[in-house]
Amino acid sequence: MRLIQHDDLFIRHFQTREWPFELHNHNHFELIFIHHGRGEHRLNGETFRYEGPCCYALAPEDEHIFYIEEASKYTVLKFTNVYLGQQLPPAAVALWEQRFQQLIIATRSHGIPVVVRDALVRIGHVMEVIAAEWQLQPVPSNEGVLHLIRGVLALLAGLLTEAEQGPQRSVALTQAMHYIHTHIASPEQLQQEVMAPALQMGKARLQGLFKQELGVSVRDYINEYKSRQIENKLRYSDMSIKEIAGQYGFGDLSHLNKFFRKMKGINPRSYRTQLKSGKDA
Repeated sequence: MRLIQHDDLFIRHFQTREWPFELHNHNHFELIFIHHGRGEHRLNGETFRYEGPCCYALAPEDEHIFYIEEASKYTVLKFTNVYLGQQLPPAAVALWEQRFQQLIIATRSHGIPVVVRDALVRIGHVMEVIAAEWQLQPVPSNEGVLHLIRGVLALLAGLLTEAEQGPQRSVALTQAMHYIHTHIASPEQLQQEVMAPALQMGKARLQGLFKQELGVSVRDYINEYKSRQIENKLRYSDMSIKEIAGQYGFGDLSHLNKFFRKMKGINPRSYRTQLKSGKDA
């Protein structure tokens, strides 16, 4: 079953003892906030326990259903790939896309970790406000709702950074990773002779951070992150391959083809064709 949504934003806010939808995927992205309740979440063929407050970020092809054991309260934000970036310059659009992709990966199996429960309760209050504002003005052009949703995503991204950092990841490395994520569409800003001064460290220190704490070189980390971003564009956006090449600083299509084939073993056009045909790329 595939649920189709034509508006850029739609919000559901409800409490139930039985999930009202069959196993399904969508043509949009979803942020599902569970205020309270417990049960099981079946996602892409795997089953995970949930207990509110918790949160899941889903991509269009994700297939899921909830099996509720204790009455659960949900706020579900359903939006298209253009919603978060409206009225923003390209660099800011890329930042919001990256944040949501990071949430998708981080909440893939278990939702937001319960160790940040107090923070999730506070975010739940904001989700209540979002739902109330949507009820008053249920249109995608509701500017107040847009800013509230961006605020929630920024808060969730911050919680995940704290939860993932752990004692083995230094503040310096976290800052370097954030710099890369922010400037991934600007190759000139990712040259180590530019990055190191911007992070107030030498090149040797920068290289050592990634080798010691992640076991990879700075360049390998950048390439892997960039390839995931390009993969997401091919999956979820309507951008042409030429537009994707331009956004990520490739001089022409041949450079993008060479890079993507090296990282994924397939060229971008073939990758997108396989996705459309329903094959595992």
